[in-house]
Amino acid sequence: MEQNKRYSIFHSTIFRIIVVIIILVLPINIMTIIFSMITLRQSQAEVSREIQNTLNMAGDTLASTLETSVRQLSYLSVSSTDFSVVASKSQMEDKPERFYTSYANVGTALDNVLSGFDQLDVVYFVFPETDYLVSRGYPGLVYREYRNVLESMPDQEDEENAWRYMEIGGSAVLVSHDSWHDMDFGVVLNLERTLNKLNLPELEEGNLFLFTNREETLFTEEGESFFYQAGMDLEAVKNSSRYHVYRCPLENFDLTLIQIVDDQYSTFTIPTILRVMQYLSIILAVAVIPLLLYYISRMVNRPLNRLIKAINLIERGDLDYRIPEKSNGTEFEQINRSFNGMMEQIKNLKIDVYEQELEKKNIKMQYLSQQIQPHFILNALNLLYSYEPEEYPLIQKMILCISKYFRYIVKMNEEFVELSQEMNHIKNYFEIQRARFKRGEIRKQAKSLKSSRLWTAGKQVTTE
Repeated sequence: MEQNKRYSIFHSTIFRIIVVIIILVLPINIMTIIFSMITLRQSQAEVSREIQNTLNMAGDTLASTLETSVRQLSYLSVSSTDFSVVASKSQMEDKPERFYTSYANVGTALDNVLSGFDQLDVVYFVFPETDYLVSRGYPGLVYREYRNVLESMPDQEDEENAWRYMEIGGSAVLVSHDSWHDMDFGVVLNLERTLNKLNLPELEEGNLFLFTNREETLFTEEGESFFYQAGMDLEAVKNSSRYHVYRCPLENFDLTLIQIVDDQYSTFTIPTILRVMQYLSIILAVAVIPLLLYYISRMVNRPLNRLIKAINLIERGDLDYRIPEKSNGTEFEQINRSFNGMMEQIKNLKIDVYEQELEKKNIKMQYLSQQIQPHFILNALNLLYSYEPEEYPLIQKMILCISKYFRYIVKMNEEFVELSQEMNHIKNYFEIQRARFKRGEIRKQAKSLKSSRLWTAGKQVTTE
């Protein structure tokens, strides 16, 4: 039985519809998911390119600023006589007024240079012969500390490298050093503060910018804190699947600008609308088949099950069952109404047939009754005919009973009679039978008495 039921399920119309829907919808769902993933990856690649381009622009801007600022300082050292005056000790001793005027002009020139480059912290000139340092700007350090560094720059061994990294007051500093005749000049860049001057986009938690060099030395406290919390070094972060590392090398400065993006917190890198569309496409692709199955079950399977249930109940003889006329579509509403109407017609037809059968039985009974009644009438008339004149009271009683009998029989065309009338009719019938059989006994007794008298008389006659 269970095997037949399972077989019928696999060959049912609903099962076939479900299989067709799955075959048609499932590839579409898979293609939708793949398409959304491809679109998302393309968007991620586009965002990565934008991040890299932004980083390259910031790095190029910084490199251009450093190179241009150094060239301007070099040009001032060659072209401006004020710088030569301040560098000459003889000028300071012989012409002090001109010396201090030139000193003031040097400061003004440095102000002009600094105002043209927002990323620079300090521009400076050191004049060893006159023991003067002229600088403009503020690197966020104690003045005496970075002044001592600048004044000792000519004493550095590695004079071939114009750019040097050093730590001043706990901060990583990039310092350029060039010389012309009796003067040294350059710029000072506080790498901690420079990141805030590059117009880089604001980052969310888990993302940061930092500077490093070929040896991957970290030049920012924020970078050191990040790697300490992550429990990894820069190389491990590069190889991690969680982080994306973008690099912009500044070749002439042995400096690399790095942006680290944590995927766990980098939802901002992808347009929100694309993420929403991806999630919606996946949700719809996964939910469309259950929704279709639910819709088919609600709109097709349930009405068919109600129809099958109604047919099974009617096959068992329950002709009073009717299908609830719920709103399941125009077609099923029409089927339900037609089915219920057909069952009403069948029920009425069965009642009509039953009534016709009862009528036939009543006619047959009446016919049999009419056959019995003439026989009973003839018997009753013969009985009355056989009465003797001296049995007049019995004749009256029989006529009364017979008249009651025939009066009741006339009412037999009625479908129902009262129980008391039926009981009276039975009693009346018994009275007729009693009178009939009682008269027979009386006649037997009379015959026996008459014969006895005759015998006695004969005997007496014989005896005499």
